[in-house]
Amino acid sequence: MNGSTNGSAISNLYNHNESFAKRCIPIWTKKETNTELIRFKRLIEKKYNQRFNTYWDLHKWSVENIPDFWKEIWHYFNIISSKPYDEVFRKTGKGFLDNEWFKGAAFNLAENILKIRNNKIGLIYSDEFGCRETFTYAEIYEQVKRYAAAFRKHGLRVGDRVSYYIPSRKEALFSMLATFSIGAVWGGSLPYYGSKVASNIMKTIDPKFIISIDHFQSNGEQFHPIDNLSTITKVVPNLEKVIIVATKEETLSRNISDIPHSIFLEDFLQSGMNSDGTVPEIIFEQLPFSHPAIINLHLELQRPQRCGTFSRTFIAQFRDFAFHQISG
Repeated sequence: MNGSTNGSAISNLYNHNESFAKRCIPIWTKKETNTELIRFKRLIEKKYNQRFNTYWDLHKWSVENIPDFWKEIWHYFNIISSKPYDEVFRKTGKGFLDNEWFKGAAFNLAENILKIRNNKIGLIYSDEFGCRETFTYAEIYEQVKRYAAAFRKHGLRVGDRVSYYIPSRKEALFSMLATFSIGAVWGGSLPYYGSKVASNIMKTIDPKFIISIDHFQSNGEQFHPIDNLSTITKVVPNLEKVIIVATKEETLSRNISDIPHSIFLEDFLQSGMNSDGTVPEIIFEQLPFSHPAIINLHLELQRPQRCGTFSRTFIAQFRDFAFHQISG
């Protein structure tokens, strides 16, 4: 798309390769006139007495007016906070990353992600074995509530780490959001990695909880993460629980005593319930915007892992999804 429309194909894609450009086929030609991006553009034009003829005019304004742009993003998406911010943006040093965002605000990442709780479909899960499940936004909230209650029951606190060794499954999503609700930090190892690499990653993160799985299939290849867990646990000194998702009936009859601190997912979730069978409500810990949420590791096979943490920068994901990844 060019800078003046939101629906026309680029006719001169990759000018340096004319033959390739000639083979390009437009996949979207419909011009939308009421997208989230256009609604936001109109809001800014009216409020700041601007006129944006192209997308790039709006983009230019956003990078030249950083505090105003992000202030409007915050309010456009109705960010829930128990304490408002005092200042949108300020430099704290000379470096590129020496910045402080939304100083003074207190809020919770999961609370904002889970604020929609209606009966519309919010999650579709499928795998290579033919399993397909759907969850409404209300059902997602209830699932996260169960996970959060169990995590709290077993001692997860603000600043602790929860690690994944599991593919992109519903259980990973529910665990991550529950982790965020408590103010703990999420990070882990791809489930394709063997015990050596996964152990290096877990040793660096030093999680209190690990959530993993018995078996999964990716692109036709079989993986069995459960077989690596006994090795991984040896390098995690502060481990409280290893939560195992059982996808096969025979897994539930398996002796998992060789995996220290292990528990099957359903037993873990049951442990968080009240004595009357109800589930405690989610307590969304109110945290500063700079509080870490995710650990991202730079994989280095022959040396200790390097990692960086990401704070509550979900506001950028709200912007990207609403403005650039959906059409209306």
